[in-house]
Amino acid sequence: DTLELAVKDEGRGFQPGDRDPSPDRVSGGNGLENMRRRLDQVGGTCEIHSPAGQGTEVVFRIPIAH
Repeated sequence: DTLELAVKDEGRGFQPGDRDPSPDRVSGGNGLENMRRRLDQVGGTCEIHSPAGQGTEVVFRIPIAH
């Protein structure tokens, strides 16, 4: 009844909401919040797990209508 998609990397991780001063990263965007808002509109969820130094995992869950 639910579609679940998990995307994971083995990077350095991050704290959602933190600003990254690195010149090679774009900061100050709304990407993560936009994903959550759009999934909320269709009854889904977006979870972000990103422990420092352990990479990042984003899990999307979307209900499937029968």
